[in-house]
Amino acid sequence: MITKFFIVDATYKEALRNSVQLIRNGNIIIFPTETVYGIGADIYNVDSIKYLYLIKKRPINKPLGAYINSISMVENICEFIPESFYILAEKFLPGPLSIILKKNKKISPIVTGGLETIAIRMPDNKFILDVLESFGNPLAGTSANISGNESAINAFQAKDFFEGKVSAIFDGGECKYGKESTLISLAGVHPKLLRKGVLKVEKIEETLGYKVESS
Repeated sequence: MITKFFIVDATYKEALRNSVQLIRNGNIIIFPTETVYGIGADIYNVDSIKYLYLIKKRPINKPLGAYINSISMVENICEFIPESFYILAEKFLPGPLSIILKKNKKISPIVTGGLETIAIRMPDNKFILDVLESFGNPLAGTSANISGNESAINAFQAKDFFEGKVSAIFDGGECKYGKESTLISLAGVHPKLLRKGVLKVEKIEETLGYKVESS
């Protein structure tokens, strides 16, 4: 497989057009976010999802997340969404926060490692948000790395991992933070912090008005 390389700022419209076409054709792409580079595919294309697991060497029981660009996308793939999600979304999204919610039956258990939940991620990056807007559906994905390795924070690191294994890498420069998003779960009775990241948990607690449990 030949991996195409696009400089987003220099060829924005071409990069956007190609990204959407590639995804619709069942391909996997790598793209910039504000935290680390992401790798993703059409969330409804099970064959693409299986291949993504394969090239990342990711255990199939380790779930992928959903990259989204709007609240309506969340409502289309999740159910029993608590009010706390909307409070956090209004304050912090787009941004470096991933939120676990109950998925609905539209999402294959292959995407979520057999779990009934899925992590929602709305990156603060214009390019991937425009890709999602043009494509019209979420991408299933995660950080652009081989499992167990540090996540790529620029396109050249992603290239080292995946050249010849993905259809395209979209170079949006160095990631702003170079650190993973904060991950919390809203799928239980109380919000729970599952991974510390860019967004401080104290800001989440201040917004919600109560403490967040630690895992």
